[in-house]
Amino acid sequence: MAFLLLVVLPMAYLAYAFEYVAKKKWKPLLYSIVSVVICFPIYTWGVLQSRSSTAAIALVFIPIFASTCGLLTFAFFYARSKATVIFNTFAALSILGILIIYGFGAYAGLSEKRINDEKDRLSNSINEQTRWINSNSSAHQGKENEWLKKELEAHKNDLGFQVAAVSSAFLEDDSLGQLAETTNNRDLLST
Repeated sequence: MAFLLLVVLPMAYLAYAFEYVAKKKWKPLLYSIVSVVICFPIYTWGVLQSRSSTAAIALVFIPIFASTCGLLTFAFFYARSKATVIFNTFAALSILGILIIYGFGAYAGLSEKRINDEKDRLSNSINEQTRWINSNSSAHQGKENEWLKKELEAHKNDLGFQVAAVSSAFLEDDSLGQLAETTNNRDLLST
């Protein structure tokens, strides 16, 4: 189905574009080209925000969104050429459709960026807490587990500290069990 859309929508857009060229209607053609061109950087930016190894596959589907914007632009100009309320409503819906398509691409990119920023903050926190644990553990020679237990209690809402503590060599099995009972395991395991 996606392959069919990938072929049919761009071909339909090109067919309409050639029709407007043949009729020498430059304004609708220019606006449709602009709406298509605007779509490419929005969706490319949105896809490139993902750190997934397979995210680039989504680049293949950008022509579907772009040609839909171009077709909606042609629909807008066709509807505006008719002087009825129904066609004016259709013209407004065409513009709304274009804006929704643009908004969807921008929203996807912003969502991925927010997720990446959260992951980066957590990663930085884990690295900082790991350095802190390693530098302060030498002051508690032989009693690192007890010291780390107390620190875990003091940092019970700090996921970065909990991950750093779990990855340290000083945490013993009883402390891991305590941590498993008091922590949202899903958050801890997802990092």
